[in-house]
Amino acid sequence: MTTGIMVSTAVIAVGGAVALTPFGQELLRDLLQSMPQTVRNLPGVEAVSGVVPPKFSQNLLGFRAPLDVALSPDDQFVYVVEGGDDRDVKRLDLRDGSRTSLAPPRTTPGLRKPLAVAVAPNGMVYVVDRLRFVVDIYDRENNWRGTLPTPQGVPSWEPLAVTVDRNGGDIYVTNAALNGPTLVSFATDGSVRTVFPHLTPANSPLSFPSGIAVMHPKQGETLVVMSDSNNRRVVAVEDGEVPRWTFGDVPGPSAIGLPRGIVALRDDRCLVVDATDHSITGWTLKDDRAEFLFRIGSPGVEDGELLFPNGIARASDGRIFVTDRDNDRVQVWR
Repeated sequence: MTTGIMVSTAVIAVGGAVALTPFGQELLRDLLQSMPQTVRNLPGVEAVSGVVPPKFSQNLLGFRAPLDVALSPDDQFVYVVEGGDDRDVKRLDLRDGSRTSLAPPRTTPGLRKPLAVAVAPNGMVYVVDRLRFVVDIYDRENNWRGTLPTPQGVPSWEPLAVTVDRNGGDIYVTNAALNGPTLVSFATDGSVRTVFPHLTPANSPLSFPSGIAVMHPKQGETLVVMSDSNNRRVVAVEDGEVPRWTFGDVPGPSAIGLPRGIVALRDDRCLVVDATDHSITGWTLKDDRAEFLFRIGSPGVEDGELLFPNGIARASDGRIFVTDRDNDRVQVWR
């Protein structure tokens, strides 16, 4: 009975999710430290033979409820979406640790809600704002350049996730509105390129597609991979409109409880954040399926442990950046 009372005072509800209070973090730390050392040597790693998962490298501290992360083309700057306090995007200079803020003009924290960020090869920055229902555009000097246009003829437009195709620079934005298209692509000049049809893989429409990556497993092939969060699956769509297959929705070690951010490691391999399992899953995309490779991370507050991770990005040298939301930090793995 005493344990139950302690646990009940160790958690709070934050935005519909469960978060640990400071007391809860101390309790969890004590519990984890009491586990056998053989379990703690490499926490939270499951891997198939021949595949080496990334390992924890360092923490980037001082972010409030970070939700998403992206890197500049030269890996010099890290862009972090903050869900708490200022509710803006912080640009961290990895050379000297200096930080600058990106926020749309004439807004205050209560009038904006950044959720996702992506950086194009030309240095342009795209930020989804869930309160204003727009995608803000910034140049590489942090100047606000307006917003992407609302696609004409779309019944409802609620931008949710954003990514940039490294092959060509097109911007892809998912739509949270159930009565609108699932996906819209924009050209590098900001004009609407394609409004894709509403996707219903396995006769089940996507619900809250909160992560997206564009991959090219074969020459001339474009595969858009999206986190279908409310359906607890990841959907791979050929050329943005033909569902190929889903993954992460089969019970077992590969099951994803709440898929969020996605990042491509190479043309046929990606990482998917599992927010409620406090981990990151690795996958190889094959012709007819996705093959589960590994799971890294475990719940906690120590190095390499996560509490409700959300966004993920990859540097050109292979480093992986993950927003560790409830620990107020960005983790770096390599």
